[in-house]
Order: sequence, then C-alpha cells, then structure tokens
Amino acid sequence: MSTEWEDEKVSIGKRTSYSMIWLFDYIVIAGQLLLLFHYYQVEIGLSTALVGLAFTIFAVWNMINDPLIGFLTDKPMRWSKKWGLRMPWIIIGGVLTTLFYVLLFTVPNVDPKENPWPIFWYVVIMTCLYDTFYTILTCHAYGGFANVFRTREDRRKGGTIGQFMGTASRFIMMGILIPLILVTGDPSTYITCSLFTAIVIGVALILFIPGIHESEAVKTRYLAVWEYLKERRLPYFKFLKIVFKQRNYMLTLFSFAMFTFSYALYYATTLYLIEDVLRVGLEAMALAAISYTIGFLISIWLWSRFVADRLGHSNTWALGLAALGVAYLAAMWYTTVFEYVLWHFIAGVGSTGFYAVWQSVFSDAYDEVTDAAGVHQEASLVGINNFFFRFCWAIIGMVMAGIFILTGYVPGASVQKPSAQMGIRILVGGIPAVCCFIGALVIVLFYNLKGEKREQLMKSLREKGL
Repeated sequence: MSTEWEDEKVSIGKRTSYSMIWLFDYIVIAGQLLLLFHYYQVEIGLSTALVGLAFTIFAVWNMINDPLIGFLTDKPMRWSKKWGLRMPWIIIGGVLTTLFYVLLFTVPNVDPKENPWPIFWYVVIMTCLYDTFYTILTCHAYGGFANVFRTREDRRKGGTIGQFMGTASRFIMMGILIPLILVTGDPSTYITCSLFTAIVIGVALILFIPGIHESEAVKTRYLAVWEYLKERRLPYFKFLKIVFKQRNYMLTLFSFAMFTFSYALYYATTLYLIEDVLRVGLEAMALAAISYTIGFLISIWLWSRFVADRLGHSNTWALGLAALGVAYLAAMWYTTVFEYVLWHFIAGVGSTGFYAVWQSVFSDAYDEVTDAAGVHQEASLVGINNFFFRFCWAIIGMVMAGIFILTGYVPGASVQKPSAQMGIRILVGGIPAVCCFIGALVIVLFYNLKGEKREQLMKSLREKGL
C-alpha cells in the first residue's frame, strides 16, 4: 500500500476547540490530585494505611485496564464511517467521567473509626469506575491528536493552545473553585466543589466536539488502512513487542512518566504543605495560581516560537523539565507565602517550555511506532502510556502513606512535629525535583528523532499511506 495522503491544514477554530480536552483533563486531574487523598485521610478520617492501600489497588487496576481499553477500542466500529473512529468513544467516556468524578466525593455515611471497610471499598470501586471511563476519553482524545494534526507546525500550535487551556484549568481549580468553595473541616464543601467542577468540564466536553470531529480525509485514511490490514492485523502482544523496540518512544515515555510522578506527587501534597508547613489559609493557593498563570502567559510564545525553533522540540522539552525541577526543589526550604508564590511564578515559566512541545514530541514518537508497525494505533499507545503513568500513581499512594507513617504525620493535628513537616517537604519538593532532572537528562543524552531522521520518517509514512 503506497497511497499518498495530503496533510490537511488545521484551522484556528479547530485547534481552539481541540484544546478543550486539556481544560477538561487538567481540571479533573487537578481536583483528583489536590483533594482526593486529603479528603479521605483528613476530612473523612479513613486511616492513612487504608487510604494508601485503596489508591494502590486503584492504580494497579489502571495499569491493567488502560492499555487493554486502548487496544480494544482502537478499531473501526459500525459508527466509524459516519461519526468517526474517536468521537463516539470520547462522548461516552467524557459524560461518564464527569458523573463518577462527583461520585468520588459522595461517600457512605459510615463512621470510619468503627467500620472503615464500607468507605474503603467505596473508594476502590468508585476510583476504578471513574478511571475506566477517563481512560476511554483520554485514549481517544490524545490518540487522535497525531492524526488530526499532521504537520509539525500544526502540532506545535495545537499543543500551545492546549497548554493555554491547561493553565486556565489549573487557575480555575487552584485560583477559584478550591479557595472560594472549599472549607477544610467541612466534607460537604468537597461535594459542592465537585458539582461546580462537573459543570465546567461538561461545558468543556461540549466545546471539544467540533475539534475532535474527523474530516472525510481523516476517516478515509483510518478506514483504508484498516481495510488493507484486515487479514494482517497485529495481535496485541506482537504490537507491544514492536512498540518496546522503538527507542525514542520509550525514552519519551520514561521522561514523561518522570514528569507525571513529580507533578502528581507535588499536587497531591500541596494542601499538606499549605496547612501543615506554611500554616496559612487556602488563599495562598489562589495567589500561587495567579503567579503561575502570569509566568505561563509571559513565556509561552517565547518558548513556543523562539526557543523551540532554535533548540528543537526535544531539547526544549528537557530544558523546561529541568527548570520545573528547580522550582520544585525550592519547596525544601521556603517558609513564607511570598516565597511560595514566587516559586510558582518560576514554575510557570519553566514548565511552559515542557508543555509547549510535549504533545509534538509524543506525536513524532507515535509516528515512529506507526511506521514500524504499519498501522495507526495511537489510542493503544495512549493506553500503554497510561499503564506506566498509573504505575507512577501506584507508587505515589505507597510513597505518601509510607512517609506519612514513618515521619509521624497525624491527620487533623493542629501542629505537626518537625519530622512530619520535613516528610511533607520531601514529598512536595525533593522527590519531584529529582524525577524532573532524571527525565530531562535522558532526553538530552539519548533521544535522536529530530532533523533529517524525522524528515525521513515523515516521507516513509506518506509512501505507506499512513
């Protein structure tokens, strides 16, 4: 099969609509990371060990279901010719993700001290159901990016607009919803916050639909390739074998997993840093969100248009990740709200370099896998990504619970002892910083899908009709 497909130019309207997936995704991630562990441990009163165990079971389930869901749904269905390969899955996953996000914060009315098991199993079941539908949504939303955005310029522009929405989502959660609605010590306010969150992400999902709409050219490319490969379709484990031989994909995956672990651990312990180390109110979170957003806004075009053009996408990825690591590391020593806010500004500038190009770098890595496999299975790749990212989540649950127990953290205590405060600093600063530095280093030293090698890859894909 050697059909050539012309790369379509993506309009500004479609790029903007597609960016709504970042608004949806980052809002639910921020809400889950910032609130969930703290909600069950401190507000509901479930023991630290059981919260850690529940989140570990949830993460193991994610590791199993994520790659399989991507693989099982990444194929033409009866609706594909009319509605496209991905849009129906996105609507199903998005609606049910919204519903189960609210249910995460509506626990049974049971005293966890007398009988913790109903709440424990509620956490396990609800988080697993929530993530199943979240996986369906994200596999197809992010898996479709490489096929909707075919040129290097469109990928960079699409990813840049997406990061505007991602930054807006963090501001909505950290600068508006949580500081204005949440009252620590009152679990009912977490439910109220989740309902307002559901309204925002519901609107984002509706606005995302035009962006994910697949043109006739995109649908034809999908269906033609699948028809051609009907008798030669790759078994799942054979596909995995091909994937794991692709050096640049594996390097990108490892580096992003390091970022995911650092990002998730930082935000999962942010409330503990504010309440138990800095000992200030949630308005500090709002100020930090404003500071981060300003850092993003003044640097996004610099990173996207100048640094990325001159250094290349992969080097910009590494530089931004290293700068984010420095900002995380500062949490090991700052003691005032001013310092907390200042380092969030620096984090906003640094992380923007990474965010400006990560989708573009991943799309290139996906293309290399597609070229080797001879078939588009981007949703399967997102599922594989999620397997490793959820492995990071499993570690987070264990690491948080382990350090809280070892350092003597007492949920709800008015003052935490110095060892517990240092444990929080290690969780929020030390470990995330090291992970960012490692993730940056492997890209600088070993990633080589750039320049002439990338041009040869794109030529090969066109010749194969992929």
